[in-house]
Amino acid sequence: MAAVGELLQQAAEDEEMQDAATAEGDLSPGFRSAARRSSTASGGSVLDENSAGEASIVEAYCAMLLGFLVRDSPEVAQCVPHMLEGQSLQPIVDAVQRCLNFYISTGAIIDHTRNILEDLLQHL
Repeated sequence: MAAVGELLQQAAEDEEMQDAATAEGDLSPGFRSAARRSSTASGGSVLDENSAGEASIVEAYCAMLLGFLVRDSPEVAQCVPHMLEGQSLQPIVDAVQRCLNFYISTGAIIDHTRNILEDLLQHL
């Protein structure tokens, strides 16, 4: 469980890079992701969009998993906030909300799954 917390923490720490990438038009504003930069031969850096997409998927599904664990286990619900930035569940809520917004905006979600994620967000 600590590894999931670390993944969410890393995603939260990448917030500045995500905002910069979104402002530059490199990422969809509906689905900000944990992006990585890779060095170029010239010494500069470019946004690695494949890594950004992969990191977004990992972040979203880790957040969903952790959210369901928090919802279903009082013991987990007590310890998880202490492992996350701000000592709260907000990083989980933010990641699930971004994922849900992306799926809705692309039409890539069925009503049943949408309802489950909305219920999860209300619980958190």
